[in-house]
Amino acid sequence: MRFSDHRRQYTLGGLRRADLAEEPVAQFVAWQEQAIAAGLADPTACVLATQQPDQRLRQRMVLMKGVDAHGLVFYTNYQSGKAAALDECDQASMLFPWNELDRQVSISGTVERASEEESDAYFASRPVTVSSGLGRRHRVRR
Repeated sequence: MRFSDHRRQYTLGGLRRADLAEEPVAQFVAWQEQAIAAGLADPTACVLATQQPDQRLRQRMVLMKGVDAHGLVFYTNYQSGKAAALDECDQASMLFPWNELDRQVSISGTVERASEEESDAYFASRPVTVSSGLGRRHRVRR
């Protein structure tokens, strides 16, 4: 089979300018809610792309934990490769692949750390079985 022979019509996630919210964040939230309502297995999962200190690009899956006035929120360990890459270069891109809805959303921008209070609150909310395996390390909101 040739990969180029594999194609289908993408009809579920149509995009009409007249149907879009005025604010991009409001539109993202509406689409996120649609993905959750559709029962997608991981509607908050996204691909996070960062630039490594050696200038190479790296992608990995993360879970978005919220949306606020500052943008999208995810957490990671301060000691992780993600955190090191984001400390070096604060630009990142996230891609939400909602394939079952024939839709994807790509968001790029500047990344910043969450406050210590916000990170601590998130850490405290995690199940003990998950938190104990991570150790008592700080989290980062990006």
